[in-house]
Amino acid sequence: SQPDSAFYFAQLQYNFAESTNNKKWMAAALITQGVSFWIRSDSNIQKPCLGGSLKISEEIGDKKGIARSLNNIGIIYQKQGDYGKAIDYYNRSLKLNEEIGDKKGIARSLNNIGLIYSDQGDYAKAIDNYTRSLKIKEELGDKRGIAASLNNIGIIYQDQGDYAKAIEYHTRSLKIREELGDKNGIALSLGNIGNIYSDQGDYAKALDKSTKALSIAQEIGNVENINYASEILWKIHKKLGNHKQSLAMHELYIEMRDSMLSLENKEAAIKLEYKHQYEKEQVIADAKHQEQMALSAEREKRQELIAWSAGGGLVMVLAFAFFISYFLV
Repeated sequence: SQPDSAFYFAQLQYNFAESTNNKKWMAAALITQGVSFWIRSDSNIQKPCLGGSLKISEEIGDKKGIARSLNNIGIIYQKQGDYGKAIDYYNRSLKLNEEIGDKKGIARSLNNIGLIYSDQGDYAKAIDNYTRSLKIKEELGDKRGIAASLNNIGIIYQDQGDYAKAIEYHTRSLKIREELGDKNGIALSLGNIGNIYSDQGDYAKALDKSTKALSIAQEIGNVENINYASEILWKIHKKLGNHKQSLAMHELYIEMRDSMLSLENKEAAIKLEYKHQYEKEQVIADAKHQEQMALSAEREKRQELIAWSAGGGLVMVLAFAFFISYFLV
């Protein structure tokens, strides 16, 4: 949620890792920087960061790191609508995860491949990959992941018009999210169920679920879920001829939509600022490289002292950067 801080800490992590020739941490830092630009929606800078991470992971033979980088690059291509390249990177990530037996990574890759097929309207392949991902998550006991997979499968059935199965999967997802106390997830599941009932013409149940979804979304201040639930309620009340309620929900829907658009516009402006800052930092970094080479011998003499004296402060920096670096993973 703080991409500027994430980038700053990642740069500290990278500099320290470079000074100790710890390439695994250098790769992790580049992932962190790529993620920070992902949050800022700047794909032009994400790719160099994540590509750099991939290159370093390949150099040191870190297959898990390679798989992680391939997955994250796939996310960028998917976000850009380049499904061919996205699925290629996801499949390469999947193959490596299978080689090293990383079940969590396998489940992640299968889920992302399922998302591609869903976007392309290939529902049979989407369900196949989602189901395989779900099975692994169940083996791992990953309840949050299970709920997400059930939700994704429910959406496929809803798009196909199989409302009975759609409600079944969304209800299973809702139950797990209630057990976890995941209010964002609860609001989303309730909204999805309400939307299905609305499509079926069962407006009493649709109102009940969607009203609950809106209440929870407003309680936690989730703009996207407020937008989603209010849109459903607006359409329901309109069909029922409840003009006053329909108008109120429509106004709320428009307000949330405008709020989301305003946020996107702000992020676009911030994105340019960070892009210029990044390019400036890269020029400075290149200029300092030769100087760093000259000082390397002296650095080696002081390295142990620096490591010990700076260690306490760096623990928190590196721990934070390490956590952020797994954001997309």
